[in-house]
Amino acid sequence: MERMGLWLHPSPPSFLESRSKLLAPGRFLEVSNGLELNQSKQRRRRRRVSKIAAAGLTRSSQSIEAADYQAGPARQIENAVAALEDAFNQVSTSGPDGSEEGFAKRGDRVSRKRTDRATGGSSGTPSNGGDLWSDESEELIRSSFGVKPVDWGNLHHRYLTSQEEIELVELLTPVKHLHQVRSELRRVLRREPSDDEWATAANTDFRTLRRRLQLGEAAQNKLIEHNCRLVLFLARRYERDAGSFSLEDLCQEGVKGLIDAMDHFNPGKGTRFSTYAIFWIRTAMVRAITRTGQVIRLPFSFAAKKVEIRKARRELRVELGRNPSDEEVMERTGLDPVQFWNIYYYSNFRVRSLNETVRGTDEEFLEYLPETGDIVSESSEVREEIVTALQRLKDKERMVLQHRYGLEDGAIAVKSLREVGRRLNMSQEMVRRYEASALERLRHQEEAKSLRSCLASI
Repeated sequence: MERMGLWLHPSPPSFLESRSKLLAPGRFLEVSNGLELNQSKQRRRRRRVSKIAAAGLTRSSQSIEAADYQAGPARQIENAVAALEDAFNQVSTSGPDGSEEGFAKRGDRVSRKRTDRATGGSSGTPSNGGDLWSDESEELIRSSFGVKPVDWGNLHHRYLTSQEEIELVELLTPVKHLHQVRSELRRVLRREPSDDEWATAANTDFRTLRRRLQLGEAAQNKLIEHNCRLVLFLARRYERDAGSFSLEDLCQEGVKGLIDAMDHFNPGKGTRFSTYAIFWIRTAMVRAITRTGQVIRLPFSFAAKKVEIRKARRELRVELGRNPSDEEVMERTGLDPVQFWNIYYYSNFRVRSLNETVRGTDEEFLEYLPETGDIVSESSEVREEIVTALQRLKDKERMVLQHRYGLEDGAIAVKSLREVGRRLNMSQEMVRRYEASALERLRHQEEAKSLRSCLASI
């Protein structure tokens, strides 16, 4: 600020509040840089500088108040100082006569540059060089704006050329910047900003903001429509491994991956968008299958290895002219037998309906399931047989078996001899003898079949 011949008040917190005092003629020092100006010209120049600075500062203050920024005085001071710098730059670049037309033109250029920085492109033209209000933009919005259902059985859209892909992706760039501005505004305000606040924060008007959003959505929809054939092609490759996923579900997941590819695509890398999107589409499909396509949720690495096994099996079938053995597939993929069979076992679960017909019969699976009442009655009969068999033993033998195998509380679990002896106040040897004696008695009892099978299963 010193090189422009100005001096500002040193207390930043009161900068905006006292702008009328700050802009008073007494606050500025005219530095003539060796030029002798008469007093009347100096007064006229001071008034002109004060008027331009006040206009710039007022615009900055209105912008901050309209967007309701609550980032603290530091941010407000920064914006106000930027407005003053722009105003004095206008003074320094004006004509010798000090006409206000030169100031207005300079202000318009500064405003357009700030809008470009906020929106990622020119305020009057889209990123691909076309006008926001041109016939091409109108045709794009008319043909592709809005949600349209996709008929996966009848896809007729052609593939886009490389130049068309770049132009559509470049229309998405300013929209990304606008959404970043909205997210930052939402974080600062701690509420959802209005459209006017959003437009003010992006240094544009609401009409231009809405137009850019419409062009961005239309460009995204057109990219999706013309790449649906690619999504369908990749979905058919994963349909066999999709489990309970249908082909249409896989296509929907592929479209999500296509949208992710739009967010990450960089045209400057020299790669076509359709080629770049294949990775994101495949990743979205595989993750969806891994997450919900199986009865047991498997790690993502399992699904990737399963695809590798399937690919190796297909290649070996072509090379050998026959179906390869599991050992040959393991050798080709480099997996050990434990990994191979774990992947094969856990990735081949299939959900079946109880009303599905059993192969070779006309009966349903439901007819082969036992009745719940039969299970309950059978378990109660077994419990009665165990109680009856224990009653035929001596007291200490019965107590040892009940504590040793958890029969006293119904929790079937083996306890150690030391633990049983501590509970019954016996030595380990005495517990072992009573246990052996009780088991010997049960072997010769016909009524103790249920108890013997129960103890044998522990």
